[in-house]
Amino acid sequence: MPVEEFAQRIRGFVREEFHAPNREKPELAFLIAAADDADLISRLYSYVSECARLRIEKRAEVAKTPKGLKGKAKSKVKPNTSFNPEAGTDGLGAGSGERNVVRIHGRVVNALQKLVPGSVNSLRDGMRPDLYLLRRDRISVLFEVKASSDTQSWFTAIGQLLVYPNGQEPSPRMVFVCPADRRDPSFRGALKRLNIHLVTFVINGRGHISFSDLDQALEGVTA
Repeated sequence: MPVEEFAQRIRGFVREEFHAPNREKPELAFLIAAADDADLISRLYSYVSECARLRIEKRAEVAKTPKGLKGKAKSKVKPNTSFNPEAGTDGLGAGSGERNVVRIHGRVVNALQKLVPGSVNSLRDGMRPDLYLLRRDRISVLFEVKASSDTQSWFTAIGQLLVYPNGQEPSPRMVFVCPADRRDPSFRGALKRLNIHLVTFVINGRGHISFSDLDQALEGVTA
């Protein structure tokens, strides 16, 4: 399948810029992990598993393609990259259209709220964060949810997490929720310096949403 379609359909990974030796311009690639990362093997296994899943799905789609559309004509058929939970194409690395992104965003916020009792998303200080917890009328935990993990989504989320507290002291615990981690050292360094916790989500073929590292992000939090 074309790399653009692959990037839309793979779950838990996103293409990032990297600078190759002897190349002036940065290139795009799926950065799995650094050689010395503790999770290298598990990340590599997940990536290979995703490739196998997409290969099976694509073969099934091609098998269902009418005979008259196979061969050269087949390339003219646009790939189905729309949001479809039953087909397992959720948890996108990048959004596949504004309507689908909004739909995924709402479902993730709703699922997260069920797992974080007492969390709300009401208007506060003229703005409406995705989700937050209150403690003595102050935001204790602030969530920002993005339906994709592209560069712009990360820039926007980090900015929103810094702006929403509006100078509150002490600052709330900040949690960024998105489909995939990024291996870019600049983004990783920013999350570490700003003490922003990262939580990733996956939507399986039946539409169930699960979160990774949520318990760690909320460790020690009291209502």
